[in-house]
Order: sequence, then C-alpha cells, then structure tokens
Amino acid sequence: MEDRELALATILSMGYAQNRAEKALFLTGNKSAEAAINWLTDHENDPDIDEPITLNEAELQATEQKLTPEEKEAKLKEIRAKIAERKAQKQREEEEAELLREKNRREQGQKAQEAIEKWKDTQDRLEIEKKKREKEAEKAHLEKLRLQLQRDKEERLAKMQKRTEGQDTALAHQQQAAAAATAAPAAAPAKKPTEYTDCVLQIRLPNGTALKENFKPTDTIRDVVERVEKVKTDGVYPFQLMTTFPKKVYTADTMNTTLAAAELVPRGSLNVVKVNL
Repeated sequence: MEDRELALATILSMGYAQNRAEKALFLTGNKSAEAAINWLTDHENDPDIDEPITLNEAELQATEQKLTPEEKEAKLKEIRAKIAERKAQKQREEEEAELLREKNRREQGQKAQEAIEKWKDTQDRLEIEKKKREKEAEKAHLEKLRLQLQRDKEERLAKMQKRTEGQDTALAHQQQAAAAATAAPAAAPAKKPTEYTDCVLQIRLPNGTALKENFKPTDTIRDVVERVEKVKTDGVYPFQLMTTFPKKVYTADTMNTTLAAAELVPRGSLNVVKVNL
C-alpha cells in the first residue's frame, strides 16, 4: 500500500487530478508512477478519461509490490529522473514547435509584404501608364485644335482677300465708267496727271477697312506708306502697297515714284498687303 501511495503522490505532484492518477495506476497494474504517467500522456484526449474507477482494498493490495526502504528510495529517484527527462523532452519539443511556428509566421509575413509591394508596384506602373495616355491624348487634342484654328484663319483670309478683290474690281469699273462718261461730252482733251492739283486714294487694309486719303500728284509712294502707318488701326506689321488692276506691287526701289508717275492721279485704289519676314 505504501508503494502505491508513493507513486500516487508522485503523479499528483506533477499536477494530475486525483481521479486520473488513481485510474492510470490501476490500469497499468500499479507498476510504477512512470508507467501511469505514460498512460495518461497517451490517453489524455480519451472521452472517458475522467470517469472514476472504484478500487477495493483487496485489488490494491494484490497489485502492490513490496519494496525495502532502500529500493523505494532508489525507485523514487529513478522515477523522478525519468519524469524530469520527460519534462525536458516535452519542453524541447514545445520550443522546437514554437520555433517552427515563428518561422512560419515570419515566412508568411514576408510573403504578405512581398505581395503588398508587388501590388503597389503594379498600381504605380498602371498610374504612370494612365498619366502617359492622358498626356498623349491631351497633346493630340491640342494639335487637332491648332490645325482647326489654322484652317479657320486661312479660310477667313481667303474670303477677305476675295471680297477685297471683288470690291476693287467694282471700284475700277466704276472709275472707268465715270471717266468714260466725263470724257464723252467734253470736247477738250483730258488733263495730264501733272496738271491735277489733288489726288484721292482709297486704301484698303488687310482686315477690310477702307481708308480715303488726299495727296498731291507730286507726293511719292513713300509718302503714302508713311500716311498709312500713321492712320491704320489694325496693329503694327510690315506691309507693301499693291494695285489690283493692273496688279503691281510697290517695293523699296519704287518708293520715290510720284503718284502722277504711278498713274494714281486724280483717283486711285491701293491695297495694303502684309509681308512675312
């Protein structure tokens, strides 16, 4: 009875419940605390582990082994050493399992971080591509707008030039008709340009504005250019003077030509034409 009590005390000192300790000793034939502890380890998840077993005195005495005090002490030391070894082994296994779990957590964390960084890189690349497409689309839109404005400008200039030419043609016809009507009843010969004292010029600007200016027959083309520069209101730009019928452009080498010599007396029509430098 004393040997069983020693084994029971040993098992209880390890934290096992009374019912489990007694059940393990009984089912292992009261051989030793070590055998009982091994049984408890193997059956700790059994559904009936905590169900009690009724043990009578005769059964307990029948399973006991009589030991001398020296044998009891030696046996106790052996059991304690094995228990300590078993605890150490279990501790090592738990530490190894914890290291493995920590390793797995770190690997999972690293994989998650890599996945996040990869996702961010993908998002950055997509954003860069999106901005590039938007920039190219804006550039194409601006180029299309520029071309449309250029076409509109050219169309307006063409219409204005056509209108100016039509007006000049009508004016020339009117001048010819007036000259013919004036010359018909007159028996006296027509005056020479140098015999006139005044000269009236109709000058048309590029924007369609018509100027009517008075000059002397002895004034030169240069005088007309200077007058136009003073009175025109459509901005500053280089230009030349041109007649339509017949078409003639007055360049730098004709600036000293008098209006009489240019056959613009007593009336004449000139167009202001912009010059692209």
